[in-house]
Amino acid sequence: RTENQPYMRLVIEYIGTGPRNLPHISVCHYGEQNRDLMRDPDMTFEIAADGRWLPVSFRNDYVGQAEEAVWQNEQGVVLCRPRLVMELQSFARTWNKNIGEQGFVQAAKSLAV
Repeated sequence: RTENQPYMRLVIEYIGTGPRNLPHISVCHYGEQNRDLMRDPDMTFEIAADGRWLPVSFRNDYVGQAEEAVWQNEQGVVLCRPRLVMELQSFARTWNKNIGEQGFVQAAKSLAV
């Protein structure tokens, strides 16, 4: 969890195993509305063995949007929406750049010292 005013807090956490049985990570900005936590956005990723972050899902509570790009069906078969994966990859690149420009990396490093 990293606070960096005036921006919404950023939380990065391990949330278990993803649909491809890889480590599953949530990256989320949290705001509040009527004392309820609101995700804006929350993206989840699986971390590949080579270090790549593979988009799994996207959620934004303020606009009521929730999309799964990769999931397992009832039989355990991994299904994928390739166009959504590409859109999420593009969004993640922009968001990652913004997180850096907003000073979250420096704020997190100062917490680690």
